[in-house]
Amino acid sequence: MDSGRAHPWSRRAPVGIASRALDMMIEYSKVRTTFGRPLADRQAIQFMIADSAMELHACRLMVYECAWRHDRGEDIRQLSYMTKIQCAEMASRVVDRSIQVHGGLGLMRELPLEWWYRQVRSIRITEGTPEVLRWRLAQHIIKNHKG
Repeated sequence: MDSGRAHPWSRRAPVGIASRALDMMIEYSKVRTTFGRPLADRQAIQFMIADSAMELHACRLMVYECAWRHDRGEDIRQLSYMTKIQCAEMASRVVDRSIQVHGGLGLMRELPLEWWYRQVRSIRITEGTPEVLRWRLAQHIIKNHKG
């Protein structure tokens, strides 16, 4: 991991999972009605969608920057740690919100949401825990601080 060349799964997969979970959240909120109105009309659901979209956009940009800097031959350790932490945690939140919007249906095996939830949680364990990555990031930042 110190080479800054983490497995591509660790940064790209959470973004893809979150993107699809957000799409499913939006689609379902348009068709599911409660008390005569679609879920999409509810402010709480709109906030979940907005938060998910903002977080997803920010993480996607982090992945692009990390790839761009890698292609330029730059040392991407610091950015790689940040990107991995942010993407894995963002995907967990987005999938969790999507499950919330889907209600009980979100936990059924007929939808991929429950599987994605387990997969994203697994990434946060097997691809380097956020705590260890934060520790390594802080060490790198402190070591290279110019001040």
